[in-house]
Amino acid sequence: MSILALEASIATISGDIERQKQVLEGLERNRSLLQRQLNDLRDPIARLPLEISSEIFLLCLPLRISPAIDLAPTLFLCICHTWADVALSTPALWAALRIEFPRANDFEDVVDKWLQRARAHILRISLVGSIDKDVCAVVWRHSGRLQHLSLNYEFEEIEEMDGELHDLLGRTAPQPMPVLKTLEISGRPDMACSCLQILQLLRLSPNLVHLDLDSMSIVDRDQVVEPHVLQNLRFLNFFGDSDTESVDHALRLITAPRLEKLHVSLSEQTTFNEDLLPFLQRSAAPIQRLEIMWSDGQRLDWRLGELLEIVPAVTHLTVWDWHVEQLFSILAHSPSSLPNLREFRIPWTSRSTSESSWNVLVHAVSARRRILRTVHIAVNGGVTINASQETVASFRGLVEEGMDIRLGRPNVLDVLQ
Repeated sequence: MSILALEASIATISGDIERQKQVLEGLERNRSLLQRQLNDLRDPIARLPLEISSEIFLLCLPLRISPAIDLAPTLFLCICHTWADVALSTPALWAALRIEFPRANDFEDVVDKWLQRARAHILRISLVGSIDKDVCAVVWRHSGRLQHLSLNYEFEEIEEMDGELHDLLGRTAPQPMPVLKTLEISGRPDMACSCLQILQLLRLSPNLVHLDLDSMSIVDRDQVVEPHVLQNLRFLNFFGDSDTESVDHALRLITAPRLEKLHVSLSEQTTFNEDLLPFLQRSAAPIQRLEIMWSDGQRLDWRLGELLEIVPAVTHLTVWDWHVEQLFSILAHSPSSLPNLREFRIPWTSRSTSESSWNVLVHAVSARRRILRTVHIAVNGGVTINASQETVASFRGLVEEGMDIRLGRPNVLDVLQ
């Protein structure tokens, strides 16, 4: 055969193959439609009231709800018409969403359709990674229904910004968030954020109960701001980094008169007397749980005792890597400090402590034996407990009275018999 004849034969066969492919695709579509109809007829869900089938679908949701097509609730749309109808008639299925970026272009349309399916239901949204500003704009359009919002920039690939601040809000400013209860913002030490944007979010959230700020550098760039009063805030967590200025600036942004739990990681830049203490003084909150982590470079002075005096409602005190000798001394010689203390924990410390300090601690614990029930020191390791036999015996006596005392790992009260 000639070249032209061979090319013509190949073209004919190729055309036949394409036509067969189209026929096969049509058959597969028809089979899929018939299978959905068969699923409808066989499906026991179809015979249940919507209230029951909706509840079953809600129980099938994964812990982290994403737009993945092979996971609920999107998966429900692919099974049969009945399942799709139930899924689209159950707004609660679409009320939570976690998105990990980067995503395909125009993904904001997927997010908008998802949130519309939630109708008037309150929303729980988590955005992780290099958050797309168009997606952010969609979220802000639904801000009036946000109950939980998490913005996690920890895994974002941040280019060199030449001193510029990272934009948390995107192109569209958020609207008021009257039902927002939880706000979590986390980043990286090399990500600088404007305190004004943080403050803008807080001002839009009058009913905020839980606030987490983690590991980013919050800078004010010489901005003078009046602390915003968060009347309903109960839980406040500042997870800082020793090289960032996150905690000190964040503490200057807010006043929390009803705060019940405070966790704060103080950086070397944090000024104890100018940041933490003024925050506690102006808030005058009934804090019951106080957790403080100090950096190695953090200085303490006599105002540590003043701090303990102004949080008398504290029942649970947890500190990491504290100057333990100073703390033991304050607890022993200032009976008015923390009069309601029930649990005292130092999970880990790298600081060596003299034998006499453990004697001071046993006096502090004995003086508070009527209320204090738990004392755990260095149970995660870090130092050797070099208490004397007499001091250990005193601790054991308190244990016999019902107090839960653990010193070091392993517990010296179990080892030194």
